[in-house]
Amino acid sequence: MSGLGWKDADKERQYYRTMESGSNKVVIPEQLVDRIVDYARANSALFGKIPVVSMPNNNLTIAVQTKDGEAKFVKEGDLIPSTDIAFKSVTLEGKTLALFVPISEQLLESASNLTNQLTTSCARAISLALDKALIYGKGTSEDETPEIKGISNYEGVNKVEHSTADYDLIIKGAKAIKKANLIPTDVCLNSDLASDLEMLKTTDGQYVTPPKAIEGYEITQSNNIKDNESVIFDRNS
Repeated sequence: MSGLGWKDADKERQYYRTMESGSNKVVIPEQLVDRIVDYARANSALFGKIPVVSMPNNNLTIAVQTKDGEAKFVKEGDLIPSTDIAFKSVTLEGKTLALFVPISEQLLESASNLTNQLTTSCARAISLALDKALIYGKGTSEDETPEIKGISNYEGVNKVEHSTADYDLIIKGAKAIKKANLIPTDVCLNSDLASDLEMLKTTDGQYVTPPKAIEGYEITQSNNIKDNESVIFDRNS
């Protein structure tokens, strides 16, 4: 696979061929695919919570609504005025996320639990890298390694600043979403920030109860979000 030939590697060649597709590409075993999805859903800030779209080819074009329609009252018998609901097309382009782990022949021979350890570690590494890219990825450019363009690097994404670690940061973030005629469903906090909120106390030493305004949100935490940051979003949008 690395260009060194198959001399004295009959077992490796046989295993490689069982995973090879008709176009001479290696297929990820189903067991590993399931592990990747499981780890991503359990440990991610975004991937486990948003709808996933199947891409049978290397790119996919979808329609994104950019302007809401407007309904108006009319007199009986009058013409109903038309309204514009504007859309634009967005092309989703596939990116390759890869992991290569050299293993010595001695370790292959001696470690009985190696298969499970490798599957678990590789799945975790891929899911963590994917989650970070979904938020902070720089996208594709000529000078950099191609990667997903994260939501924080798109123009028009609301970025709200709040100076103190209290529940107002969630309410302020949700306010910007509601102003766009959407209803926030999820809040994902940086793990340290989540702990700071959990330790908030009143002047008499009692823990602060979260306000009712955020009771309907699913609040989770992730180390993939940068310090003192949170992601507040409508999972269906």
